[in-house]
Amino acid sequence: MTTPNANTSSSSNTNKKKNPLYVVNKKKKLVEPASSVLDYWVKKWGLTQYVKFLEELLSTALKQINSAPMIHEIIEYFQKFLGKIIAGFNALGIKSA
Repeated sequence: MTTPNANTSSSSNTNKKKNPLYVVNKKKKLVEPASSVLDYWVKKWGLTQYVKFLEELLSTALKQINSAPMIHEIIEYFQKFLGKIIAGFNALGIKSA
């Protein structure tokens, strides 16, 4: 006769995060899980639509690449673009790392 393993009931608990992040959106009265700290801040500040736009913009730009000079131009463009975003955050008093 075998005895049941005491650890079998806790094995399903090991897959769960110990301290999951949640975003409380007071305007929409929602509580959403966040997968990372970056995801937390994107949801907290309501930037989800802007991040999706940037992802689409980058995806479209990358599809247009057909030469090395084109890669250089796209990298330069996004560095300038992100520099302006960081400057905007700094102007708002949000310091970048």
